[in-house]
Amino acid sequence: ILDYRGYGLLELSKAWEKITLETQINIAKEPGVEVSVSYPLNNAFRWFVKVNKGYGQSLIEYDRDTTRFGAGIALENYNDNR
Repeated sequence: ILDYRGYGLLELSKAWEKITLETQINIAKEPGVEVSVSYPLNNAFRWFVKVNKGYGQSLIEYDRDTTRFGAGIALENYNDNR
């Protein structure tokens, strides 16, 4: 599993005005990457879209190269909005 999940994760985040772009890169023999974009709906929630590509995105499919798309609503960190 370490060949696919790796020993570390590199995470980069950049905010422009209210839009946030986040990237996670699996540092492994068989790498994976996740890119997500989010925008606030209000003080409590953000909408987001994300794409996952590569190995190790789930333990069930750790040894398969997969691509996944997702969208949803995330709860904001309440303490950051006070």
